[in-house]
Amino acid sequence: MSQPSSSAGLAVLTLPLVAGIVVGALLMLRLRGAHGRVAGTLTQLTAALVLLGTAGFAIAAIKEVLFASVTGDYLSDAGVLALALVAVGMTILGLSALERSQAVPKRNGAWDREDRIARALGRPPEPADVRAALKWRYLDEPWRAWLRRSGAGVDLFNRWVESSEHVALLGEEAYREQLLQSLSRVAPRDCAAAGFGCTRRSDRSCREPEICAQNPSADTGETVHREGPLPGGCDHYYGWRGDGDPLQVYFSAGSRHRAVAWDGRIWIDGDPLAEDHAFAYGGDWLDDRFFMALGQKRDEFMTISSVVVHDADRRSTVILVPTVEETWTQPTVVRDGGVLLVYPDRMGGAPDRTLPIDP
Repeated sequence: MSQPSSSAGLAVLTLPLVAGIVVGALLMLRLRGAHGRVAGTLTQLTAALVLLGTAGFAIAAIKEVLFASVTGDYLSDAGVLALALVAVGMTILGLSALERSQAVPKRNGAWDREDRIARALGRPPEPADVRAALKWRYLDEPWRAWLRRSGAGVDLFNRWVESSEHVALLGEEAYREQLLQSLSRVAPRDCAAAGFGCTRRSDRSCREPEICAQNPSADTGETVHREGPLPGGCDHYYGWRGDGDPLQVYFSAGSRHRAVAWDGRIWIDGDPLAEDHAFAYGGDWLDDRFFMALGQKRDEFMTISSVVVHDADRRSTVILVPTVEETWTQPTVVRDGGVLLVYPDRMGGAPDRTLPIDP
């Protein structure tokens, strides 16, 4: 048997391992800033180089041991062992990084999401006219004309149509708070332009904007219930967001005031109504001033049902609770001249209470 060339063999076999260690170390450092598929690719390359180098040095180590008595090169044997240990360590690190890079996206997709964001931020922005066309592509021309006149409508449109982007920036709680502030200033046509459902069809946006975007006629000022298509829009709007109950906006006669019902609570012109009460069924405007709703308040022993009447002009609220002599099944309130009449149900008959109205 001829003696192998130890130096030549080591020179050939060291190349994969040295390359694996050097490139692997550099890639390990870069992994801190890499995400998703990029991280997976880098760690796979690192592991492959290190494994190749380890295999090469394992062969070299075996040959060095077999021929140690011939070569007598004990220093080379020690170097082979040290580098082999480094290779094993690098292999373990590479495989560990590879496992993490593949497990994290499967668990929550965070790395893939950040990778997509990084790529998007690296691209040049679209021209302004392209961005505008994408944003306003579902808005009919009558509503575009209306929004040129309504700053509150533009604000609502942006917050509603781009709700996901606003929630990502503000968080859900702050988004809701700012949306309620925006809704406290809107007109019926603002809700229609934003794509809300209406009195006519709660589950879809307005289909006849060429009519509803017009200015309302003078004789609609005292009308409470308004159902389109008619100039000025409807009196009731529904904003669907997710799978829950819709946000509802009720406009008074003449649209002087607005009530917002959302998740069992009600706001009148931005102010919360009877905060310790829950409102499961929204409410109704009696005219251009008074709003009534059926509320429930949970005390220590039972749930108390009540009628809540709000004077929007005076920003005052009255909570009416039935006495033991009063049986309120579906109580309702009607304005009759200078008084409010409280009926126990919707069947007619005599009112249970009469409330005078302050001028």
